[in-house]
Amino acid sequence: MAKKKGNTLNIVPIKAKKLEKIFIKLGFQSRHGAGSHIVITNKGLLFPIAFGNHPTTELSKQTIQVLIKKAKISTQQYLDAFNSL
Repeated sequence: MAKKKGNTLNIVPIKAKKLEKIFIKLGFQSRHGAGSHIVITNKGLLFPIAFGNHPTTELSKQTIQVLIKKAKISTQQYLDAFNSL
């Protein structure tokens, strides 16, 4: 089966703005915090999740995995949202 352009089966490094769009697609709220950070919140989270918003760099695979775990979403939910953008 051929993969559609942009589809991935694994977590890949991406820019912070795209990660913000993925979290919004999954039902999270977003705001820009102090300095150059994006803050993600949701009713199910005890604490907000913050990550850097640096336009010239990408977030690493490991950083994204940690943020997914903190957000209490599955890797499959993340990948489905990623592939639908």
